[in-house]
Amino acid sequence: KFIEAMKWGRLFGGAGALIMIDGHEGMLDQPLNLEHIMPDSFCGLMVLDRWSGLSPTGDLVTDHRDPEYGLPKYYNITTQTQETFKVHHSRLLRFIGRDVPRWEKQAEMYWGVSEVEHVFEELRKRDNISWNVVMLTFRANLLALKMSDLGQTLTSTAPQAQQQIYNTLSAQNEI
Repeated sequence: KFIEAMKWGRLFGGAGALIMIDGHEGMLDQPLNLEHIMPDSFCGLMVLDRWSGLSPTGDLVTDHRDPEYGLPKYYNITTQTQETFKVHHSRLLRFIGRDVPRWEKQAEMYWGVSEVEHVFEELRKRDNISWNVVMLTFRANLLALKMSDLGQTLTSTAPQAQQQIYNTLSAQNEI
């Protein structure tokens, strides 16, 4: 689950893993107290990405001694059954994508950005280039030179008539 959360964090710009402790179901909005955790009560991690199920609230951690200082204090988790519950930040492991400057981090609701965003524009350019090559190949198969008197001009012994055809084809080739 830890590796899954890391992958989702990089892919979606942010993910979280809720630390599930047996017997703590009713106190998820309270800070995690290690003294209250019984042996063998760890039930695993529930991984959620920032776009489907995990959203920070407006409250920020104001205690400068807390490692999460300046980040959201609580998160709302929405389950697949559309139940929503509030979780204290100490019960959640955060995985962010590529870090961004503070002003953009605020706009991204204190998450990072997806690693895909940095390569997306280059992928789009390459896709456009390959599509243009296909269209040019298609057009090249459709375009043709039509001259009503081409046969007569080619059989003509006048060198300037043949030179005129050669000049026309050369100009088209360059274009």
